[in-house]
Amino acid sequence: MGPSDEELIASLSKENEELRTLVNEHKAFEAQLEQMAGQRYLTDQEQREMAAIKKRKLRGKERIYRILDAWRSENL
Repeated sequence: MGPSDEELIASLSKENEELRTLVNEHKAFEAQLEQMAGQRYLTDQEQREMAAIKKRKLRGKERIYRILDAWRSENL
């Protein structure tokens, strides 16, 4: 059995700049979404912005997992 996703991300992000950037962006998007979710009311523009952030976060997460899958297929 190979390393967990979290372990692999921590290890690979030291040497893979793209992965490191994606992980940092993911964390920043999560923080933005948490802040927005804490508001009582979101304007229409804020709701659109929140939807756009969610889409960008998901695209980044998908790319992270493609990087992990590629590493696993080459190394396990």
